[in-house]
Amino acid sequence: MTQETVHLKIDKTLNAQDLELLIHELAEKRSTMEPAVPHSREELLRTLGAAVSIEDEPSATAVRLKDGRVRLWMRSRGVGWQGFNLDTQNARTLRDWLIANVDGDSDLFSKQVSHTPQ
Repeated sequence: MTQETVHLKIDKTLNAQDLELLIHELAEKRSTMEPAVPHSREELLRTLGAAVSIEDEPSATAVRLKDGRVRLWMRSRGVGWQGFNLDTQNARTLRDWLIANVDGDSDLFSKQVSHTPQ
């Protein structure tokens, strides 16, 4: 395994859509590089210089895929929408954790939960 590098030179003005596309392209490139992004929260905490973004009150929704997996959609104000495909076991683990740790009713699978700044 070798560590790759990326050289960037941006000599133009980017609008929001251009910047969003660049962020996604960089994220795709990063996903193929070594060392890999930490695989667990514990590994993240042990990794010097690791970056993490926290999004307060993101919009979220989920849909069941034809193959039984669950696609969890989350919106970051800086990155945009990201989709995460969860296998059945991971979806159940998340469901069980939410049931055990969150009070009240929610149906993330049938409607979007959207938060707007006040």
